[in-house]
Amino acid sequence: MNAIDVWRSAHLLLQQHGKEALVIATERSDALLDSGDTSGSRVWMQIVRAIIDLERTEPHPGEAVN
Repeated sequence: MNAIDVWRSAHLLLQQHGKEALVIATERSDALLDSGDTSGSRVWMQIVRAIIDLERTEPHPGEAVN
């Protein structure tokens, strides 16, 4: 999955599930890892990180603000 698809998936999960999106994505990643699908789990962890970035309200230290 390319980067734009990760961000689109994260955005769609947030639209559909709100604050539960992070929990849902984490659970999917864990389930795939438990079943031995490490590649799928990594993709879901990318989506988890994108959700976290989309939900943050403060910039990282030293991050430029436009």
